[in-house]
Amino acid sequence: MIAAQPKSGNIAGCINECIEVNEKEIYTRYSQGWVDEVFTDLEALVQRVRKAKNDKEVVSIAYFGNVIDVWETFYASDIQVE
Repeated sequence: MIAAQPKSGNIAGCINECIEVNEKEIYTRYSQGWVDEVFTDLEALVQRVRKAKNDKEVVSIAYFGNVIDVWETFYASDIQVE
């Protein structure tokens, strides 16, 4: 994950999910303030994204895991990526 990716999502005014397989990278970016929230549980991520969409929040979220798992879970949960 490049540090500018989550921050640029905030600047653009959207919900930005950054999926990363390097846990150290996630927590480094989080400690530096580039990422607002970190998740390791897919169900918790789904709930958080739904809340952010419903509340029209601007937030950068990092998820530690595989992007394919996220896409499949979002699809199964009817979360539309815009």
